Amino acid sequence: MKEFPPKTFKKIQTLAQIAADLRHGKDFNITRLTMLNSLCADPDAAAQFALCLAKKTQKTMKAKGLPRYAKSEARENYQRLE
Repeated sequence: MKEFPPKTFKKIQTLAQIAADLRHGKDFNITRLTMLNSLCADPDAAAQFALCLAKKTQKTMKAKGLPRYAKSEARENYQRLE
């Protein structure tokens, strides 16, 4: 596994704390999230980050399922992702 520079590691820790705080109802100004831009400057890191988000989203979708009020087109798209 690749080692992160201390500055990057600090940003990752900060984002992890923001995520935890958001889960507990805390609000943040959107400008706090601009640090994601610098983390995604490296194409490999950006691809890994996008894949991680996609996997987490898919896991959540599978756990919660599609709402009943979802349109049939959305339901078909969801089923293709499974």
